[in-house]
Amino acid sequence: MQYKVAVKRRNTHTRTQAHAVVPSQNRTVALTCALLAFVTFAVYWRVKDNEFINFDDNIYITENAPVLGGLTWPDVKWAFTTGHTGYPHPLTWLTHQFDYQIYKNWAGGHHLTSMAFHVANALLLLLFLWRTTRLVWPSAFVAAVFALHPLHVESVAWIAERKDLLCGFFFFLTLHAYVSYAKETSPYYYVLALLFFAAGLLSKPMIVTLPFVLLLIDIWPLGRVKFDASNRTATPTVIRLIAEKVPFLLLAIVWSVITLIIQKEGGGVARMETVDVGARIATATVSYTIYVWKTFWPHNLALFYPYSRHLPWLTVLAALALLVAISAICIKRRNSSTFLLFGWLWFLGMLVPVIGILQIGGQARADRYTYLPQTGLTIALTWTAFNLSKSWPHRRALLAGTAAIVLALLAWRTWDRTAVWHDSESVWRNTLTATAPNYTAHVQLCDALLRQGRIDEAIAEAEMAVRLQPNGVEGHSNLAIALSKKGDMENAISHWQRALEIKPNRPKLHYNIATVLAEAGRLDEAISHYEQEVQIQPKFAEAHSNLGSALLRKGRLDDALLHFEKALAANPRRNYSSWTPATPTHALSWVLRGHKLGAWTWQSTRGKKRWNHSLTISTRLTILRGCTPRFRTTRFATGEKLCDWQSTPFSFPVRRTLEFTGYWRPPMRRTINSIRQLKQRNAAQN
Repeated sequence: MQYKVAVKRRNTHTRTQAHAVVPSQNRTVALTCALLAFVTFAVYWRVKDNEFINFDDNIYITENAPVLGGLTWPDVKWAFTTGHTGYPHPLTWLTHQFDYQIYKNWAGGHHLTSMAFHVANALLLLLFLWRTTRLVWPSAFVAAVFALHPLHVESVAWIAERKDLLCGFFFFLTLHAYVSYAKETSPYYYVLALLFFAAGLLSKPMIVTLPFVLLLIDIWPLGRVKFDASNRTATPTVIRLIAEKVPFLLLAIVWSVITLIIQKEGGGVARMETVDVGARIATATVSYTIYVWKTFWPHNLALFYPYSRHLPWLTVLAALALLVAISAICIKRRNSSTFLLFGWLWFLGMLVPVIGILQIGGQARADRYTYLPQTGLTIALTWTAFNLSKSWPHRRALLAGTAAIVLALLAWRTWDRTAVWHDSESVWRNTLTATAPNYTAHVQLCDALLRQGRIDEAIAEAEMAVRLQPNGVEGHSNLAIALSKKGDMENAISHWQRALEIKPNRPKLHYNIATVLAEAGRLDEAISHYEQEVQIQPKFAEAHSNLGSALLRKGRLDDALLHFEKALAANPRRNYSSWTPATPTHALSWVLRGHKLGAWTWQSTRGKKRWNHSLTISTRLTILRGCTPRFRTTRFATGEKLCDWQSTPFSFPVRRTLEFTGYWRPPMRRTINSIRQLKQRNAAQN
């Protein structure tokens, strides 16, 4: 009897100690989360000074009317129904619309949102590992590597890659909900996990491999699957666990099919005759190895890695041997070190959608593809070091010192890497340094230089691109644009003609040619190319609008009215007053007279910082055929006249003295109504 009492007292004492440890560990986790969030924000902080870049940021945000419209019902509807950019990711569109609603053209605000998602993902990863393993410091180290690794800068510093961050956010939320379900077997948590998974699919389709990851979590760290000596699994059975994943698998299959259909319609998926199976397998094998290597040595990172169809077979065989060797070690150690197999399969499995077997885009690989998969490698390596060091003297000091050195080096490289993403020119020059020769980098650098007005440098980059790929459409098109800006119209048109020979139905080629021809006064040729452009892109509002303007200048009011109406139907958001930089594209036949305008907003550049200015003008709008109003760096002040007006000076009451260049674009509906009124007056006169 005394023995039983003693046992009871001892158990009570043990429980008291356990309850005392839990609050202490909770405080440690909370402080670790706060420190990790602070350090991550500090390392990425200067990203807020970065600009939009000319690679996808324009397609996703700065030149995307449904995003520029903010969060309105038509824009929300568009987000859930569009296949724009070749991906169905409506939640990603909603975050961009929300950001633009708040920050407008301030790229720093968009970057702050991305930083916040990245920090949230790091904290969710830390909490997931701590909940499942109850080990604070290994969990914190894995989360810190995730937060500070240079390979992840691309996903954070590139606004267009918001989908990576959002997908990761819902990925980790799904893991948390699934862990709660596994521990409590509550249908509520199961449904919640399904909803989070669906939200992840609506952010980026790469999360389709999550059902496979859930099976891995059942093995480790949850331990719902046990391996015995004969390699047969025990309770609970694998069949029941697989059955739990069937709803997740069905969602993944449906979304994968939808994504493939949209990709094929957009021409994003390479055909087998373009890239054969052997080249795909070789590229995938080498890419896996490069991702492993760059996890340890993140050097020569680039935005775009060119695809090579002729990899040396010795390189491919060496990469294959390495992958097989690592896999064999993980399988052999599956009983004693299950985390090795868990982490390695996490890494291999999550990269499957983007490894190159199904080739999407022109890149061989991308740093952003490692955003979630790399975590598997980090977990495997961290837990291996943690277990191997159990018998080491001064273990805690050695592990802490090593972790501090590793994280400091990663933070330094990430801080340095964020500066590369400051603007388009810096990111493409860095890409050329790391991957030259690179056709895409030369094309995009040419575009960045053109936007800065550095025509001669842009021509040199475009000529280099044409030399690298004589049949590259983008190279000829950019060279033509650069030559046209320099005034060499004949050579510009010849390069556009060459681009049309290579790919006659390439969107915007006819549009660009027509714009230059219209500027040169060759309206008949411009109209012909505009008409071909609207046949290729029937819903291209700007092409219809410019065609209408050209027809208006030719006096063809009926045809002009038709295309203005099509422009408004294609983009109802065009029915507002706007101010855009002065380019020949937006020259319209209008004169301002007595029409009241609200607050105008535009951007002026001072050094490398952008400042928003507003002005209020009272004017009136009327139509005059053959007149192209244009502002040319004109100074306004209260009571001053417009001195650089292309036709007749007018008086403008203006509140502030400013200098700007651009075109006034009236509401499209007003344009249409003015043409109709003009037609009625002409009919009455006749």
